[in-house]
Amino acid sequence: MSISYDGLPNVRAAEAGLDDAAIAAAFPDRAVDVAKQVLGLVTAEQGMAVPTNGGAFLFAVDREAAFFGAYLRCARFRGATKLDIDDRLEVAAPLLDAVGLVEAFLKKHAFLGARFEGWHRHDEWSVPLDMLREVVLNALVHADYSMINRSPIRVAFYDDRIEVDNPGWLMPGLTIEMMREGASKVRNPLLARVFHEAGLIEAWGTGIPGIFTKAAELDLPEPVIVELPGIIRVVVPTWHHLFMAGTPPYPSRFDQEGQVSASEGQVEGQVGDAEGQVDAKVVSLLEAAFVARSRAELLSAIGMGNKYERFARWVQPLLDTGWLEMTQPDSPRSPTQRYRITQSGQDILASQNQVRRAVG
Repeated sequence: MSISYDGLPNVRAAEAGLDDAAIAAAFPDRAVDVAKQVLGLVTAEQGMAVPTNGGAFLFAVDREAAFFGAYLRCARFRGATKLDIDDRLEVAAPLLDAVGLVEAFLKKHAFLGARFEGWHRHDEWSVPLDMLREVVLNALVHADYSMINRSPIRVAFYDDRIEVDNPGWLMPGLTIEMMREGASKVRNPLLARVFHEAGLIEAWGTGIPGIFTKAAELDLPEPVIVELPGIIRVVVPTWHHLFMAGTPPYPSRFDQEGQVSASEGQVEGQVGDAEGQVDAKVVSLLEAAFVARSRAELLSAIGMGNKYERFARWVQPLLDTGWLEMTQPDSPRSPTQRYRITQSGQDILASQNQVRRAVG
């Protein structure tokens, strides 16, 4: 009948209806009843106006009644495989809110650096947020929502890349190469129009070419798009693993949660100011390590929980500089692994006492 899935009636959402306040906030220049009709948020069903599938995803008062389960899942994995998951997020919020929730999750686990050009500061994240925003928007607009309860959109954050899995196959006649050139066949025209009118997308077909252009501007490897059984996967390379190793692609000083970077042979944040004073948290770590301690015990000494990213930001750089050492260097993942201060670390602490006396 030439009706897309997002235009079909959703009788389960009819009782609670749509959120008029949310519709008014998204489209302040339209009357709510007009917006519902013009944008296809409702349709006629047995003589009644009921929400469409697209309208329910976007503005249902009770979205869980209309669609069961989360339609988008985010996860942060340690390393480059799915063997070790560190955090997860399930998104069942109205569709227009999903982009911001995904961005907040990515920022939660990314590093924030500051690049300075003269007196001007430029914040630099360890993941390309602009590119990822386009990829997530593309997934939200073009997902096959008839499969969403069985195969949600997935955003997987690894150390070296972020993968976005979009349920569905390529539309008939469309190829990955055509997508790269800007060709587009809209699976969900109702959703595409709403996202466009809400100012979240500029025009159909521009998102995918844009991520390749942006990757070239940022000197990142090209993104990779692959078609898997029932899934379109976009793989976005990042600099995150370089930040974790303390070697970002530009001289940087981290300032999110006291993160640490290496620059020109020194660990910034550890020896970071004009007088050569070491960060107070690093001093606390070194002092705590006079007794061999576990990772959790060391992080507790600076008031932080036992998170992998926090270990990478604080403890790993001290191991790399030789200020700390493992008690079992041949078995780095041993559950009985402990960390202790080295002679170099003791020398640093001794020098700090001299610096403090000179500065104080």
